[in-house]
Amino acid sequence: MNKTIHRMTGMLLMFAILVGNHMSAKASSAQPSPLSAAGSVYYVSTTGSDSNPGTSSAPFKTFAKATSMLGAGSTLYIHPGTYNEPLKVLNSGVDGSWITVKPSGGAVIIDVQNTTNAVVQLLGSYISISDLEVKSSTDICVKALGSYLRIGGLNVHECQTHGIFVSGTHIEVTGNTVHAAAMANQARTMSTAWGSGIKIGLGGDDVLIQGNTVYHNYGEGMAVTRASNVIVRGNSVYDNYNVNIYVDNSFNILVEKNLVTCHPNSGFERNGGPASGIALGEEFYEGWGAQLHHITITNNIISFCKHGVYYYGADPILTIGGLKNSTIAYNTLWGSTDTALGVIYASGQVGSLISSNIIWQANNKLAYIENVTGLTFQNNLWKALPPSNVRGNGDRVGDPLFASTPGYVAQSFALGALSPAIGGGANIGVTTDYFNNPRGPSYEMGAIQNTNVIPAATALSSTNTSTPIPASITPTQIIAATGTSTVAPSATSQPTSLPPSATSTASASTPVSTASPAPTAVRAIRR
Repeated sequence: MNKTIHRMTGMLLMFAILVGNHMSAKASSAQPSPLSAAGSVYYVSTTGSDSNPGTSSAPFKTFAKATSMLGAGSTLYIHPGTYNEPLKVLNSGVDGSWITVKPSGGAVIIDVQNTTNAVVQLLGSYISISDLEVKSSTDICVKALGSYLRIGGLNVHECQTHGIFVSGTHIEVTGNTVHAAAMANQARTMSTAWGSGIKIGLGGDDVLIQGNTVYHNYGEGMAVTRASNVIVRGNSVYDNYNVNIYVDNSFNILVEKNLVTCHPNSGFERNGGPASGIALGEEFYEGWGAQLHHITITNNIISFCKHGVYYYGADPILTIGGLKNSTIAYNTLWGSTDTALGVIYASGQVGSLISSNIIWQANNKLAYIENVTGLTFQNNLWKALPPSNVRGNGDRVGDPLFASTPGYVAQSFALGALSPAIGGGANIGVTTDYFNNPRGPSYEMGAIQNTNVIPAATALSSTNTSTPIPASITPTQIIAATGTSTVAPSATSQPTSLPPSATSTASASTPVSTASPAPTAVRAIRR
């Protein structure tokens, strides 16, 4: 009996030890990685010392020391000055208790003077960094590899490859200015592997790119490559060398409410001309395949670039590539130096809608569509009668009659009272316009909803002086506006310094187009 009691006592003791160890381990794992109290505040200064306690009056000297102290809820304030040390955050916060890194007040410049390959690295999770100037990397300036990161208000420049590079998850990149990235191609001699101002790369998922200004980069302005669930919204992107916004072999991507412009003689022309506005492609990556699908491009204003929106096709190595289950709608494509809208056919093309856009190009190079299989066109406003293979129900033809001369600000593309775009759009579930004004009950073509809606334009009659409708096209398909424009004719309303486009000599044979054929391989476009 005593043996039985001792055996039971021993088993109970062992159980208590195991439970205690488990509870201890669980409590330990819930603590922040550093040994600092949650919510601690630290300071760093160029004149500090790492033997200091890290207070405002006795700050640390180095980022390495300061960031080693950070834990859940901690804040690191950086005193004004120029720092020549890279900033690397390895530790993590937790949901609801983030690590925060920001200036204490005044300008903070992190300039590694081209001595290291990354100026700022965010490797942990639940980290917010803001309002710093970051420059002079031999590779990437800001590298975001962790999860749950906020990168805001940075001024990033002089980066040999990418300005801001993201390959983590649940990340917000908002309100930054990025220029002079991809400096490796400053001489413009590279034909492949240049960087981007902001790049979402392999592994990037659930990423918001919003309210950034991206310009004068020697590669793409923004690029989304082999990523998923990305929103590119409300950015100003202009005068980048290759493509202003590029979506490559990615899926579930929303590109909306961006202003994309190209100024003549900016110094960032490629082969003598500006870059495309928004481009899609499917480049070949080993083991990735053709994964471009569910791309939504809405409410963007793209002016004076080579192309407005263009899908450059799939790499010939890929199978079942093509524009798949995508939407290009409610965009204003204005003044392209080459074809405004293009889709290069690939065998997997299916289920895509092109609707409610304003499409204007000086030489009537409006669209190049190799094959309309899998594409639906409807309710677009064309400058002139478009190629027959892109005409759809609800289309209209004529001058958009903007309220002012189109230029380089979004407001210049607001519709005038007599615009044929008024009431011409389709209700396809796009609920707001470029300026976040609600759409409906009238749905206007183009990026901007008219706030003083008038009845839709009437069908062309024998007394109209607008573009005539061929007998083979019914008024329900192509409708021209009546009335007199309140602005100068569109042909002269573009900036006088806009480089002229060559007059197209393409025939109306299949594929029907007023543009010259686009490149057959996406590699020739970007790589």
